[in-house]
Amino acid sequence: MYTEASSSPPGGLPPADVPQFVLLTYDDAVQAEGLELMAPTLEGLNPNGCPRAATFFVNTDYNDYWLTQQLYAAGHEIADHSVTHREPQAWWSTAPEQEYAEEIGGQRQNLHKKSGIPLDAIRGFRTPFL
Repeated sequence: MYTEASSSPPGGLPPADVPQFVLLTYDDAVQAEGLELMAPTLEGLNPNGCPRAATFFVNTDYNDYWLTQQLYAAGHEIADHSVTHREPQAWWSTAPEQEYAEEIGGQRQNLHKKSGIPLDAIRGFRTPFL
């Protein structure tokens, strides 16, 4: 069944009472130069008074694991983006299961061992090239 798009909030709620969510996500290696560019998006508080937070999908190549740990300590989510950011894009849909598991599990272990992030805190995964 097709539903027509609407600008009205669901359930007849007044627009002023409907929360809006903006998700900030960043892909690839954490590096000082990139953090300088991102800093303005991470500074300040949300309208509810909570600090802004983002999810960083981190791969191994060129990653600064100390900075990654600092982001985690500041309340950002650190997630898995593979060990090698392997190309070509088609590999991700045709990879042998063992290699796929090594890409994902290997980076999860890297984030844990090199940044000290608890394994149970590393829950997200994003394939390279989406």
